[in-house]
Amino acid sequence: MELTTVRILGAGAIGLAVASQMTASDITPQFLCDAKRKERYRSKVFFVNNEPLTIQPILPEEVEETADLIIVCVKHAHLEDALSQLEGSVGPNTVIVSLMNGIDSEATIGKRYGIEKVVHAFIVEIDAVKEGDVLYFTNPGVVVMGDISGKETPIVKRAQELMSQAQIAFKVTDTIEKQMWWKFMINVGVNQTSAVLGAPYRVFQTNKYAQDIMNDAMQEVILISQKMGIGLDSSDLKRWYDVLNNLGPDKKTSMLQDVEAGRKTEVEMFAGTICALGEKHDVPTPANVMLYNMIKAYETMHGIA
Repeated sequence: MELTTVRILGAGAIGLAVASQMTASDITPQFLCDAKRKERYRSKVFFVNNEPLTIQPILPEEVEETADLIIVCVKHAHLEDALSQLEGSVGPNTVIVSLMNGIDSEATIGKRYGIEKVVHAFIVEIDAVKEGDVLYFTNPGVVVMGDISGKETPIVKRAQELMSQAQIAFKVTDTIEKQMWWKFMINVGVNQTSAVLGAPYRVFQTNKYAQDIMNDAMQEVILISQKMGIGLDSSDLKRWYDVLNNLGPDKKTSMLQDVEAGRKTEVEMFAGTICALGEKHDVPTPANVMLYNMIKAYETMHGIA
């Protein structure tokens, strides 16, 4: 399958990092957006690791052909509204890859555009920090993808072909559901704790007390996953530390960046989800209750809706 059109929904850190990988290919990705963002993007030059990156914005009504590959990387709270921007871009052979945080964006996208077009995926080993129009990263990240069935399905094969042509780093797993929960565990632990402490990765690489808070939150995810038959265990904690220790010490999680920029966080999707699942499966979640309350208190105090 020859790749001709890639569209990205979301021009945050992940969207720009993926687009920067594609500069090595012959494909220029288009960024789906609304009219207000289009005007803003047209007047901007983004910088990724000090290299200029001009993005090509496109409105849904300007789309003349469907996309071969669509990458979705918006914030969780914005997904439902943003999905309307995919109208006209999704065709019979379109592959949709969601690189959003959490474990349910694929179902939401699939409900609207067909789950058969959606590849389960996430991005890991990325330490991108976006400040205004400038993005820095030590590691650009790797997309991990696969089919829930554990088999190499036709859509996963198509996704591999398209990602290869776009020169986006990826790997395929036959345990994608467990791996997505592993990434979810990481976000629940380090994203939320970093937001509360105002701490970059170096704190979690070296500070026992910060690690203990993070570990407690992640352990609750592990226990819930075991009740649900997904089966994370203590080895998954160790695997996270192997990744953590290779991230840029001064880089920051996306949730800490949201807090510093005065944006609404994804705490509902992280601690909110874990607290609800803990209640459902009779697993105590005191660490996530604490993190939820602290982050919600901060948002309330600062009028962040």
